[in-house]
Amino acid sequence: MSETLNLVPLCMNHACDFVNAYDNFCGKLREMTQRNNGGDVRGSILRERKIHFRTATGRMLNAAYTSCSGVWCSLRGGKDPCHDAFQTRKDFFLHALALLETQQCRCAISNIWLEGRDPDVRNNPFQMSLDAIDPRKGHVPGNLRWVCMCLNACDCSKMKTYVAPDDDKYPSAWTPELFEAYIRSGES
Repeated sequence: MSETLNLVPLCMNHACDFVNAYDNFCGKLREMTQRNNGGDVRGSILRERKIHFRTATGRMLNAAYTSCSGVWCSLRGGKDPCHDAFQTRKDFFLHALALLETQQCRCAISNIWLEGRDPDVRNNPFQMSLDAIDPRKGHVPGNLRWVCMCLNACDCSKMKTYVAPDDDKYPSAWTPELFEAYIRSGES
């Protein structure tokens, strides 16, 4: 049994497995931060508003709705701050879309242009993902931001169940400053 188990960083145990998706993941992040997509913010927002935008194969292309719907459905049952703050999934989705427009379709941590869903890529590391900044507060107004899926997936604060007395000394969640330090590590 022990031969089939491995302890790995959370970022490598996620569906998008973004670290292994690129030979040089930090290099890919650096490349993405410097890339100018000439982003069509209005076009992206209009595309993301189409809740039932599907391809001929039936795959949903709408990343914003998929992310919101995933959060909404995962919080079903019991008392939840998100369901208290937003009466319906549609209200939650419209609030998130307005936030995406405010962020100009860019990641709040890395400033990378957030990508939509690609029917040819199962899990895109740079696909937009809705983040609860402080996971303990939940997905409520003032505690939301759009980030790249790869940064949301490897944020160790999401899985935190124990808070040590000295936790404030060590970063456990992505911030723009921590991201800058991370992608610059290893540069000469």
